Amino acid sequence: MIFAGALVKLKEGFEKEVEDKINELSGAQVEGKKEGEIAVVLEAPNTNGLESLSKEIENSNANIHGVFPVYINFEELAFGEEQNVKR
Repeated sequence: MIFAGALVKLKEGFEKEVEDKINELSGAQVEGKKEGEIAVVLEAPNTNGLESLSKEIENSNANIHGVFPVYINFEELAFGEEQNVKR
């Protein structure tokens, strides 16, 4: 699973409209906003999913300038899976 914090840059005055659209998407959550910027947390099963979700946000409104990741964390093993560790 991949988690990312991203900044959505947009034309000022469209924050509410873009926020509502982001909140409709599975795997995306708005964490904060100010004029021309919205901070989001994204969650996807892999890097391709994260890229798709970012593009979906970017293409959802013509007033969005871009989606810019600022933090990415990934977990390779799910709970309950064995780890190959030499002891």
